[in-house]
Amino acid sequence: MSNDILQTPLLDLKRYDKCKVPRSTKVALSVAVYDGVAVGVDVTTKPKNAKLDACLDSVVRGMTWDKVPSLNQANVNF
Repeated sequence: MSNDILQTPLLDLKRYDKCKVPRSTKVALSVAVYDGVAVGVDVTTKPKNAKLDACLDSVVRGMTWDKVPSLNQANVNF
């Protein structure tokens, strides 16, 4: 699966509206996708905010991609 296809839903910032990410916060996501779903999500926020990290993790785990029976990795920052 191409990096563009993996990153497109992750970079749709409207998906994260419920998390209320402050403009001053930097977010880094590392996501492992297998068979159309996120099977591993690492969230890093600066400044560190555990509640925000958990919200972002939940949003990403609710996303879906094309079902491909292989493990794919995507990294995004915003």
